[in-house]
Amino acid sequence: LFGSHLGENMHNSHIQDFVDGLGNGTKLIVVDPRYSTAATKSSMWLPIKPGTDIALILAWINIVIKENWYDHEYIAKYAIGFKELKEAVKNYTPEWAAEKTDLPKQQIVDAIRELGRYKPNVLVHPGRHYSWYGDDTQRGRALAILNALLGTWGRKGGIWLPPKVNLAKLKKTIKYPKPKRDSLAYGDYPFSSAGITTEVRKATISGQPYPIKAWFVIGTNLMKTMPAPEITKKAIDNLDLVVNIDLMPTDMVMMSDVILPAASYLERHDDLAVVTQKNAGIAIRQPVVKPWKDVKPAWLIANELCTKMGLGKYIEYKTLEEHMRKKAKLWNIDYDKLSKVGYIPIPDSYHPYITKKNQPKFETDSKKIELYSSALDDEDMDAVPRYTHHREPPAGSFRLIYGRSPVQTFSRSINNKWLWELKNDNPIWLNADIARQMGIKNGDKISLINEKGVKSNVGRVKVTERIRKDCIYLIHGFGSTSKRMTMAYGRGIDDTQMMTHYATDPICGTNGLRVNFVKLLKES
Repeated sequence: LFGSHLGENMHNSHIQDFVDGLGNGTKLIVVDPRYSTAATKSSMWLPIKPGTDIALILAWINIVIKENWYDHEYIAKYAIGFKELKEAVKNYTPEWAAEKTDLPKQQIVDAIRELGRYKPNVLVHPGRHYSWYGDDTQRGRALAILNALLGTWGRKGGIWLPPKVNLAKLKKTIKYPKPKRDSLAYGDYPFSSAGITTEVRKATISGQPYPIKAWFVIGTNLMKTMPAPEITKKAIDNLDLVVNIDLMPTDMVMMSDVILPAASYLERHDDLAVVTQKNAGIAIRQPVVKPWKDVKPAWLIANELCTKMGLGKYIEYKTLEEHMRKKAKLWNIDYDKLSKVGYIPIPDSYHPYITKKNQPKFETDSKKIELYSSALDDEDMDAVPRYTHHREPPAGSFRLIYGRSPVQTFSRSINNKWLWELKNDNPIWLNADIARQMGIKNGDKISLINEKGVKSNVGRVKVTERIRKDCIYLIHGFGSTSKRMTMAYGRGIDDTQMMTHYATDPICGTNGLRVNFVKLLKES
């Protein structure tokens, strides 16, 4: 488990599976600079130097190949590029990795041999939040390659194959006009698959390739979700109009020209969800109370705005429930039954393991696991992951790492009075030896200052042995700047405020955020 906050987030079904596995005797190895909740359940904790994860993974790949206990038959049948991989990783030795990661060589070797002992009934889990240092696609590829060498894909106790779902799509009844301009949200990244907000922000400031004069923001507190909030503010200052659809008076909402109050999940329908776990099914979200005052769901706000703008002919449905009923009918699902029970499984979707009749097709050009990526090679990028050195904290500074609370959901729930009673601050985790050297005691008040001189709110210290000496840790979502957030305003430290640097992944454009360094300032 790499840097994951299982047990410190709110993904209940994931946690239940995790706990069930531990209860059934699953062994757990955790790689994390912090002794997380998950690490407390592990048989081995590797307190890795932040920024060196790829070094560890590449050394593990090298050991698996060199000691010749990779799954030969599996690789021969389901993978390509083994020869190139073997050549590329030959110099990534355990000794080399020990120097880079600050982990004992023997611990590195013991951990991968423990995985090898149980292959293919093993899983190397990448975690959920993934944008750390700017080489994150390659870190993910390295983990996927290691899983492949261990033969885990489609094996019991490993990574199950996705359920088989073949649902027809509703036919478009309206022909939309072609946009006059190309989208700029994807940037100049060959494998970006979704809009990149920092690209929109950059174009808003520069006016290139064309001017942007309005933002519509729905359910997103951009001042907490994007790095370098001072740049976000500069972009907002360049706009003529900011419209915000949200539930709470967040930082971003209070910077908007027009605020359209949105219905909460308890007051609205959401589109039918195709749930894909081991098997697949259709789930419904529907209102349980009437909307409060004049709040409206985002789809209805969009429809009404279209009508006001003379674009009513492009509206495909008058109510979302009408749209959902059409989908259910197309999929042969009884909508009224779904509305009563909440979830209906899709028949014969459960095929998690490789059999003679259930052979995997991987989502690559070759339909196989590509240990060497010709697609990346065609873009003059590393076809096999390689180690990249990342800058280390200057003297007297610490790398800022961050995570989640099982009580609060980012900054979304931070003003809920019942949750606030349970979790109303985000203490700074500081290594106990460092605290003694600095004369800092548990509970002392301190603030942070980053390399650009940005100073945080005052927070309190949690002195602990559970974190390395070269980093500090904060829970994300605190430190609201909106006075309308009456409980959360100015409370706790805003980690995003400290993130004035970020490292962009050249492959897909995601922004690595664990590249910021801070100093501690004692407060009276």
